[in-house]
Amino acid sequence: MSYHERDVRPTDWVLTLADGTTKTVTIYDNRHLREEMARLGAKRAEPTEAI
Repeated sequence: MSYHERDVRPTDWVLTLADGTTKTVTIYDNRHLREEMARLGAKRAEPTEAI
């Protein structure tokens, strides 16, 4: 784990899945966001602060 990764606070994101449903997940960094989107088949992601 790099120095910067340790300093990042996790944030909640709302993922919009292919079927139109949403799922809230806790994300730690950009790589983790990409992995979760791929795993869940998400079409869109927004931080909860933006909603």
